[in-house]
Amino acid sequence: MLDFEQGAVFSYHYDFGDGWRHTVAVEEFLTLAATPKHGTCVAGERARPPEDVGGVSCYERFLEIIADREDPE
Repeated sequence: MLDFEQGAVFSYHYDFGDGWRHTVAVEEFLTLAATPKHGTCVAGERARPPEDVGGVSCYERFLEIIADREDPE
């Protein structure tokens, strides 16, 4: 993260099989008691999909399923 400045925006391609593309905006740097080994998402609506949920259309279906307590899936 030391390569980025506050306000930086960049694209991130994750899970190459499903083609997730994310736009990441560095809003601020926090002072922490311990230095983390990696970046962390500390807030955000639907901050990330679960691992191996599939592509965007599968994630949309996943959101429908978890919103419906009666759905057997």
